Amino acid sequence: MALEKKQSKPRVHDDIVAQLAESIFSGAVKPGQTLPSEMMLCQQYGVSRTAIREAIRVLSAKGLVQARSRSGTVVLASSNWNVMDASVVAWLQQSYRGADFFRSLIEARLLLEPAVAVLAAERATAQEVANIERAYNAMAAAEPGDFDACCQANLDFHIGVISAGHNIVLRHFVTAIRAALTASFRMAFRANLSWPRMLEHHRRVVEAIRLRQPEDARKAMLVLLNTSREEVMADPEPRRWRTRSGAPAGFPAGLTGNRRTAVSLDGLMMQFRNLFGEVPQIYRAPGRLNLIGEHTDYNDGFVLPVALDLSTWVAISPRTDRRVSIHTDVLSEAVEFDLDEPDPDRRQDWSDYVRGVALMLERSGYWLKGANLLLKSDVPVGAGLGSSAALEAAVGFALVRNSQLAIAPLDLARCCQRAENEFVGMRCGIMDQFISCCGAIDHAVLLDCRSLESRLIPIDQRARLVICNTMVRHELAGSEYNLRRQDCERGVALLSQALGPITALRDVTAAQLERHAGLLPDVTYRRCRHIISENDRVLRAATALEKGDLQLFGQLLGESHRSLRNDFQVSCRELDVMVELALSIDGVYGARMTGGGFGGCTVNLVEAGAVERFSDTVSKGFQEATGQKPVVFSCLPGAAVGAETILKTASA
Repeated sequence: MALEKKQSKPRVHDDIVAQLAESIFSGAVKPGQTLPSEMMLCQQYGVSRTAIREAIRVLSAKGLVQARSRSGTVVLASSNWNVMDASVVAWLQQSYRGADFFRSLIEARLLLEPAVAVLAAERATAQEVANIERAYNAMAAAEPGDFDACCQANLDFHIGVISAGHNIVLRHFVTAIRAALTASFRMAFRANLSWPRMLEHHRRVVEAIRLRQPEDARKAMLVLLNTSREEVMADPEPRRWRTRSGAPAGFPAGLTGNRRTAVSLDGLMMQFRNLFGEVPQIYRAPGRLNLIGEHTDYNDGFVLPVALDLSTWVAISPRTDRRVSIHTDVLSEAVEFDLDEPDPDRRQDWSDYVRGVALMLERSGYWLKGANLLLKSDVPVGAGLGSSAALEAAVGFALVRNSQLAIAPLDLARCCQRAENEFVGMRCGIMDQFISCCGAIDHAVLLDCRSLESRLIPIDQRARLVICNTMVRHELAGSEYNLRRQDCERGVALLSQALGPITALRDVTAAQLERHAGLLPDVTYRRCRHIISENDRVLRAATALEKGDLQLFGQLLGESHRSLRNDFQVSCRELDVMVELALSIDGVYGARMTGGGFGGCTVNLVEAGAVERFSDTVSKGFQEATGQKPVVFSCLPGAAVGAETILKTASA
């Protein structure tokens, strides 16, 4: 067959090699077909037979073609191509085969690099740890749009980890795949990954290796690689591989959803198959961190939460009846209930959230099919990070999609809130459910809990949000939480005598509260003062973030904690100790308790360069002060959208 004649003639054999390779990788000449004869190629390129033969020899050495005496030069199948060769990798990267190549490459890396991270955590010398940290710092200093600098720093990082494993075979192996690794990084960067988020994943690998934590290093590397793979291959808007000129080169459909997984999807699917003998659909919903705006949601106020990279995952398949069977990865006994039961019994455990959501969906007109469910979660329970809302949102979304129905995120949030209010018995506001259903990537959400209007607030990357879990667990249903809501409602009723009809403390200004303070018992007055002042702090905090004023934002966090401690009285000794310790450390902008209170977590705004020192200092100080070992980690705020599809089977 004839190749299209080029307008400009190449002068060296390298150009001939590149143009012949382009014809192969573009599909113009397919495996099994032959290249034009030597004579035709000589005429086309205006070169000697020697130049053509040298070019064919190079392509043959790369596994692309084979010269046969009778049939000419035949293009070989892709299984023969040397994908460790730098030129072949570059051609693959630019071709319509790029997606398949990336998938194969990342699969190989997933098999190798998590295990290598374990070796590095066990064997790395101080100098090798410093080398890995130096590569990470170079990544952080590189401009996100500078592909060359980003790729080189990333390559140095991963080669540093492999070298620190002190395995001579792996060291030689990484030399062989160096070109493929570089291509992998370039493909990922061109897929518009969130650079700050990828930096955070790399930081976690560094930290685990430095702290000699092999299992943490393995998990961190696994999450890093899965994040890259799943972002690049994500649907429903398939990203396309692009050539250096920017032209789309084709892309095969992948799985659905924007996946951010610390839970093993393969493990979840395998466990589901073992339980039910079927391939499931998989859905998830994130936990949340409330930056500021505590107990204001059920007072029609303002809140400023973010979705976290901690989620509840639901694997699900339909049943032929109307029963729902729920399994978890921690309980061997299944929980079952019938969707046709008009008033299901409450078990006073986690399964009430599932029953309640199913009941409220049905009452809202969603006719659900029976289902088998397997639940997994990495959202800490009782830590004030929205574990119940993540469970409700993930299960609700899964039940609706399993029934081949659709639901708007806000409608799902309302059903989940009703489940907690009316079935579980927890009189919470809508904040947790809203962010679990409607979260946004890389942004906090300023939510008006009365109108449910929201505004996205960008998260400043100069600082980190560090969560300190006191490991004091709170149980809110039927407890002090509901009493605080009653206090607020009492305040509304008493203030209405002077202000006329008002429906919530949202309608009262600080001046009005002070003017009519005599109408209120002292405890009620203090509850009202917290809500009214907290609403003001939320609005000021959102503005501070938008302007990049981290000092003011941190100051408002501190004011919020003092109000929660003194006026609303939902803090505890452990939370107060944690906040005081945090504020004594250099590089901390602010700290406060987060969540409903009575235990759980603090949120801390810390300079990016001070996170490691902060974590070490606060962990040691808290354990000395309380005898309790805390869990301290830098979270990835705005790392997830709300409830979403992760994997949809072809038959679903």
